[in-house]
Amino acid sequence: MKIFPPIKKYTRKQWFTFISGIFTGAIIWLSHFGFEYWVIYDFFVKEGEIGKLVNIIWPYFGIPIGIIIGMKLVRKWNLYLRIVLFISIYCLPYVIIYIFQLQILVRPAMVLSGIGIGVVYGDIFLILQNYLAGDPKFNGRMSALGFCALGIIIVFATYLYEKVSLDSVKIAFILILIIIFFTLLLLGRDESEIVPQKFQTIRAFLKHPQNISSVSATLIIGFMLTLPYYTTMVIFEFDKQDYSRFIITIWVAIMISAFFVGWIIDLIGRRLGIIFGFGIQGFGFLILSFNDSPFILDYIFPIILGIGAAFSFTGLMTILFELPEPQYLQNSSRISYLFMAIGMFLGVMIPWLLSSTTEMTPEIVSILILFALLVAIIAIFQIRETLPSKSELQWRQSAVYLSVIYKTGVPIFSERLNPTRSTNIEDTEVIFAGVLTAISSILDEVSQDNKPLKVIEKEDFTVLIEEGEKVKVVLVSTQDLKALRTRMRKFCDEFENLFGIYLEKDQIDSRLFLPTGSLIKKYFQD
Repeated sequence: MKIFPPIKKYTRKQWFTFISGIFTGAIIWLSHFGFEYWVIYDFFVKEGEIGKLVNIIWPYFGIPIGIIIGMKLVRKWNLYLRIVLFISIYCLPYVIIYIFQLQILVRPAMVLSGIGIGVVYGDIFLILQNYLAGDPKFNGRMSALGFCALGIIIVFATYLYEKVSLDSVKIAFILILIIIFFTLLLLGRDESEIVPQKFQTIRAFLKHPQNISSVSATLIIGFMLTLPYYTTMVIFEFDKQDYSRFIITIWVAIMISAFFVGWIIDLIGRRLGIIFGFGIQGFGFLILSFNDSPFILDYIFPIILGIGAAFSFTGLMTILFELPEPQYLQNSSRISYLFMAIGMFLGVMIPWLLSSTTEMTPEIVSILILFALLVAIIAIFQIRETLPSKSELQWRQSAVYLSVIYKTGVPIFSERLNPTRSTNIEDTEVIFAGVLTAISSILDEVSQDNKPLKVIEKEDFTVLIEEGEKVKVVLVSTQDLKALRTRMRKFCDEFENLFGIYLEKDQIDSRLFLPTGSLIKKYFQD
C-alpha cells in the first residue's frame, strides 16, 4: 500500500526546506497554544482574575497590519530575507517581555509579534507549496504528517515550560527554535522550487464570488478554532500547570490520530473533514455538560478536542493550499489569514462578552458551538471541494498524446503519453497532425477575438491547449481534467524557461528539444 509516496522524491536540501516549514508551523501554533497564554498568565492573570485572559487578543491587532506591510511595502524584497527578518520580529517580542519583565511592554510586544506573522504567513505557504503539489490524493496525509511533527515540538515546549520556571531557559528555547529554522531554511533555499507569484489587491480578490465564499468560511473556521480553547480556560480557570497538561493531552491526541485523520480526509474530502472535526469538538462539550468529573476534564475531554482539532486543522491547511491557483497562493493565503484572524478575535471576544453577563458553563458553550457549527456547515459548503474526483485522480489514463508547437502552428516536439490506452483514435499521429493543422488555420481568427483557444471537443477525444509566451502545449485526452490543465501549465512554463534561447530564434530542429523527454516524465509519467 502506498502511504506517503511524495516523500520519496525530495532531495536532502528539499527536506531541509520542508522541515524548516514544519518548524515555522510549530512556532506559529506554539504561540497560539503556548506563548500567548503563558505571557498572559505571567503578567496579567492572578487569582480571581481569569477574565484577563482576554489579553490574548493583542496579536490579532498586529496581523492585519503585517498583512498590509507584506502586500504593499515589502512584497518585492528577497523572499528569504523577508522570512528571516519578520520571523525574528514575530518571535523576539516574547524574548523582550521575559528579559525586561515589564507589564507595560506586553501588549505592544504582542501586537508586534502579530505584525511579524502577518507579513510572512503567505511566504511560509509559498516555500511549502511544492510539498503539497504532487498527487493530491495524498495531500491530507502530508498535512497530517506536518501536524504530527510540529506536535512533537509543541509537546516538548509545553512540558519544558511547565517544569522549568527560569526565564532564561524560556528565552534560550525560543532562540534555539529560531536558529534551527533559519539554518534549515537557508541550507535548502538553493533547491526550493518557488512558483512565480502574481500580485492581487484585496479588493480585486474579493470581486470573485468563489473567493468571497472562501474568506467567509475561513472567518468561521478561525472562530471555531479559537472558541473551544478560550472558553475552556474561562470555564475551568486552569492554572498554568493544569493548562500545560491540557495542551499536552490535546497535542498527543492530534499526533496519534494524525495519520488516520489525513487518510480519512483523503477519502471523504476536505470540507467534510473540517466539519467532522468541529462536530467532534462539539460532542466533547456535550459530554462535559453531563459529567465534568476530573477524569473527564483532564483526559477524555482534551482527547476528544484533540481528535476534532486534528480533523479541522488538517482539512483547513490542505484546502488552503489547494484552493488557489499556484501563482496566487501567497496572496490568497495572506487574505485568508486576515479573515481567519478576525474569526479568532471573535472567538475570544464573544465568549468574553458573554461571560461578563452570564456564567460560562459547558452547557452554554455547547449551545454556542453547535450554533456556530451550523453556520460553519453552511459557510464551508460554499467552498469548492479540492479533493479531485476519481476521474481527476486517474488523469494518467486520460492523457494520450502531447505536442509543443509555436504559436504559428509549427510543431517542435511530440510524444505519445499512453501507448497502451485503448481509444477509437486509429492512427493518433496522423489525426494529431491534422488537428495541429486545424489549430494553425484558426489561430488568426482566434487572435482577432483576443480569446485564446483552450479546448476542442470531438466525439472520441478532446484537445486541450495551454498557451505560453512563445509556444502552445497541445494535449489529446479522453476528457478535460483540471489535473491535466495544471500539469500542462507547469510543463509549458518550464519548457519555455529551459529552451528560451532556442525559442527566441524560432528554432525547429527537433534534436535541440530532446531534453523535453525529462519534462514529460516529470509532469505526465511520474
